[in-house]
Amino acid sequence: MTAARLQGGQLDGALNALRPVLDLPPHLRVASVDVRCGRVLDLLRGRFSDAPVGRAAIDEVTASRESILLPRATGR
Repeated sequence: MTAARLQGGQLDGALNALRPVLDLPPHLRVASVDVRCGRVLDLLRGRFSDAPVGRAAIDEVTASRESILLPRATGR
């Protein structure tokens, strides 16, 4: 939903759709969320990096991705 809204030029609608994901506590974020957020970042950077709201969204999604706790290999 977020990607479709971004592709349609609806930055505000996309951010509203993304808000629940960004508000998740880090321990509830999984790798698939990181992948999707990466796609959203690509779209944001491609179309909205010149807009102040777009730059703020890029910063927020980037910070969210950095806080995701990915499973670690235990070597077992």
